[in-house]
Amino acid sequence: MSKRLIIFDNETKEINIDLKKADGYMDCERIIIHNLKKHVGNKVSTFDLEAYPKKMLRYIEDKEIINRGNGICINYKYAVGFIKTIIDTPSWHSWLKAG
Repeated sequence: MSKRLIIFDNETKEINIDLKKADGYMDCERIIIHNLKKHVGNKVSTFDLEAYPKKMLRYIEDKEIINRGNGICINYKYAVGFIKTIIDTPSWHSWLKAG
């Protein structure tokens, strides 16, 4: 079976819809974890998996800036904080494979 690719535009649409409906930090965290686990389950290459949160972070940081003053802004802030934690955690993808 070949490795699958992450189609970033599709993923951002899905994450965006979910973050708009999220209720607090834990919901935002679950959304990000669910999205990352999906890619681990789809056998995305480690290289692509490592690059993905960094690309997602830039996208969500932009959404946070665009939505300043809106109620949704806080969910983007939560997502940004959690993604930064993931990026700063060595071998974060290994704990997703285990869980």
